[in-house]
Amino acid sequence: SGTPAVGNPPHLFGEDTPERLIAKLIPDVLVKGADWKANHIVGKDIVERHGGKVRRIRLTRGRSTTGVIERVLAAYCANGNVRHI
Repeated sequence: SGTPAVGNPPHLFGEDTPERLIAKLIPDVLVKGADWKANHIVGKDIVERHGGKVRRIRLTRGRSTTGVIERVLAAYCANGNVRHI
């Protein structure tokens, strides 16, 4: 299906999907990797309903949101203590 092939990415928003966070933030642009099918992008309907855009972008080997999050956590969160939002 549309789920990207990445191990178990950290869910910093305390839920299985970012839908409630997206609904709260109402971003102007929601970006996902091209491996996601457009109709499987969580929050797509919310963003578009408020006039925002949803973009699927080409993947770059060795670069991922999960990797960025892991580096930030390693650098700034002692003992894995993360403030959940």
